[in-house]
Amino acid sequence: MIVYYSRTGNTKSLAEFLKDQLSAEIQEIKTNIEEKGKINFIRAGWQAVKKFCPELSPIRVDLGRYDLVLIGTPVWALTMASPIRSFLKTYHSKLPAVGFFATMGKVGSESTFAHMADLVGKKPLACLAVSEQAIKSGSFQPKAKEFVISVRTYLEKKMCHNILLGDNSKQGKI
Repeated sequence: MIVYYSRTGNTKSLAEFLKDQLSAEIQEIKTNIEEKGKINFIRAGWQAVKKFCPELSPIRVDLGRYDLVLIGTPVWALTMASPIRSFLKTYHSKLPAVGFFATMGKVGSESTFAHMADLVGKKPLACLAVSEQAIKSGSFQPKAKEFVISVRTYLEKKMCHNILLGDNSKQGKI
């Protein structure tokens, strides 16, 4: 399962690429807050700094059905977007293994991934950071494919482990 939030479309582009590469299901995180315009851009950055947690629209998936959930966010003020903070605070106990991906101007992925890991309470199996410029040019694909290989390797091992234990319920599901 891929769960992501995107304000400008960059994180959505990366999420869609990963979905196609992994044949994964996907869930966009949405809020009821207006997001367009310069004022809302400034508000979003302020909310990220203040660790604000907006109310989310309900998600329509059972996260427990998956062996792995990949979580994507834009980097705002060196941390995750507020809607992803809300998602992680709400669903952290339901998350199986996790992987993180982020889109950003130039910097901030390391602190973002550390904050996300703190909220989830577990280390991600893989992380992918991609600049806005790389998204726009398409040059992110080789780096993203390395991330995909890490994810596939984890899922193959998980599937073998489940089969050995006689648990075929998830079968390496993402």
